[in-house]
Amino acid sequence: GKTIVAGLLIRELLIMEPTARVLIISPPSARIQWGQEMEQKFALTFADYGVEGDLQNQLVLASMDTLRSEQRFTKIKEQNLKWDLVIVDELHRATPGNKRYQMLEWVRDNTRHMIALTATPHDGKEDHFIGRLTLINASTNRSNYRQFLESRMFRRLKVDARDSEGNLLFPYRVFPDTVEVPISEKERVFYDKVEDYVRSQ
Repeated sequence: GKTIVAGLLIRELLIMEPTARVLIISPPSARIQWGQEMEQKFALTFADYGVEGDLQNQLVLASMDTLRSEQRFTKIKEQNLKWDLVIVDELHRATPGNKRYQMLEWVRDNTRHMIALTATPHDGKEDHFIGRLTLINASTNRSNYRQFLESRMFRRLKVDARDSEGNLLFPYRVFPDTVEVPISEKERVFYDKVEDYVRSQ
């Protein structure tokens, strides 16, 4: 869903401004998928930032970890590049103080618009959360972040989610008692080995 929404926004920008420069920053594991989605669903071909000079292209797709490497990041800053739109996927990978965060601070200051995507915005650490909000809006800080959120965020609990006729989407269910299922010693050994593997891997 995130790639589709981003693609729609990129397409709209390019209709209004055909020469707009767009940079997509994704985790290394999602880079190929981003390129394919943009090509197949929106007929947009993004240059893959893997060799020097690629960032000069109008549409560029880069791995977050490639951009944050010391040598590459120094060269990027020296080129003094600007973008009209930067899409950052999985923003939660950037936490205050790490190299990803420092790279995204610089990118934020060199683009007109930045859209940050994540399915994991809050890990329970308030400093990390405020840091991510600051990447979106540099004026956000500890004293004003709640005010910043009030106009931009909504939260819907399961108990409030209803269909068009007012029925609960997640009705309360009473579950029966747990039923014990006997298993053999061979099955128990197999189960324990699977549990150990999952825990270690």
